[in-house]
Amino acid sequence: MLHKRRKHSDETKRKISKANSGENHGMYKHGLHLTKIYGVWCRMKRRCDDPRRENYNCYGGRGIKVCDEWKNNAKTFCDWAYANGYRENLSIERIDVNGDYTPINCTFIPISKQARNRRNTIRIKYNGYLISTCDIEDSLGMKRKTITDRMRRGWAGDKLFRPASIKRKVLQIDESGNIVALHESIKSAAECVNGKSTGIFRCCKGTYHRHTHRGFIWKYVNQGE
Repeated sequence: MLHKRRKHSDETKRKISKANSGENHGMYKHGLHLTKIYGVWCRMKRRCDDPRRENYNCYGGRGIKVCDEWKNNAKTFCDWAYANGYRENLSIERIDVNGDYTPINCTFIPISKQARNRRNTIRIKYNGYLISTCDIEDSLGMKRKTITDRMRRGWAGDKLFRPASIKRKVLQIDESGNIVALHESIKSAAECVNGKSTGIFRCCKGTYHRHTHRGFIWKYVNQGE
């Protein structure tokens, strides 16, 4: 059975014609709808305007908005982005995390560094400045986990930034008090006696309940210093 072809109204025909030609159609008239920067614009608006978005509470739910200049015109935003250093490996970032998406409050940074500007980023005072643990990792070569672990243990001030491992020579002493060997580090001592670094470390610090490890007494060289 043949079906008659559906006839469109004049208004529908006009809309279809405009969509095909790109005339006055928000998604097509600027020619950006297949570009990555257009996706950046769309996601930026959704974060602020769509309560169904998973991260809406961190943006629109906190009152963060997209300025009218960008919100109503994708081409204006894209022109600004290209003029201000946008590349496909960069992500849009608000300089003030509590501010809106505006030309004076936005920049583009590597995606790997974007986490440094989040509200929950841990910041520590170092040389008079509040910097993130990521920046400490880059500047001092210390792992972020080392810093956060020390903070949990109550460390503060310069102690936080003490080098993670300082090799100290270790004396291996038998129970009669005779020096058996001198080791360059706790690690090398543990390997020599097939023991554990933690056990030797605790003996050196005087916090090991057995006082000996693998049948030996362990002390740092110049322990009294």
